[in-house]
Amino acid sequence: MTKDAAESIFAAISYDTGCFKYANTTARTHAVASELLTRGVNAEEINRRLFDVKTKKQMLVDQIVYSNMLFFADGQVALTHLSLSELAQAEASHEDADHVAQILCQLVEVRVGITMRENSIKGKEPISYRFSVRANDGTDVAELCAVFGGGGHKKAAGCTVEGTLDQARERFLAELYKRL
Repeated sequence: MTKDAAESIFAAISYDTGCFKYANTTARTHAVASELLTRGVNAEEINRRLFDVKTKKQMLVDQIVYSNMLFFADGQVALTHLSLSELAQAEASHEDADHVAQILCQLVEVRVGITMRENSIKGKEPISYRFSVRANDGTDVAELCAVFGGGGHKKAAGCTVEGTLDQARERFLAELYKRL
């Protein structure tokens, strides 16, 4: 195995396990990573590039995320939204916002973090939102998102909900409250 191949495999493992912190990390995961390290993989640099650095556009998206943050269910649920116009103003794309779903779950009190991204517009009104949902506890967000035709994993899932910002948010929160 070449060093480049070992680095690519290590990067994939590290990313998929959230730098070895997600529940899918096993003893075998660590054993494979250990073997890759013996082949000269620079874990520090790979993890820094994957988890510790952002582009200017991503930082501007973070600023929007924090300024639009709302709390529900006595602070157990954090929700933010990104409009297409906000992304355009930051000269950012949906790809520049891919990392934001986990931001809300960094808060100690938060059980479920929700990011709503404006998906489409008809006239001047949004008609759908893409939800990225993360759970810090046993809340099954894949089951929740399935109600809206989405899916994912128990702790990370997504779906699209029709309606304006307020309509989509209220419909989604009503389903979430049934599960908290």
